[in-house]
Amino acid sequence: MKKHKYSVDYVLTHKREHSKSSLPRDEKLYDLCEFIDKNVAYKKWYFGHSHKKCVVDTKHEFIYDELKSL
Repeated sequence: MKKHKYSVDYVLTHKREHSKSSLPRDEKLYDLCEFIDKNVAYKKWYFGHSHKKCVVDTKHEFIYDELKSL
């Protein structure tokens, strides 16, 4: 990330931990996700752990059972 000045087009992870979740969270993953949200410039973050399709907001989207053209 340093090499690219903390700027990427897309973030792809299996899961995204965030502060608004009511479920128990993995603290290491939460810390990483918080770091990405606060320090990395990105167009879109895709994740799919929940096995659903849902646009959370303009920068975060659950992906399931589909292919995206980037």
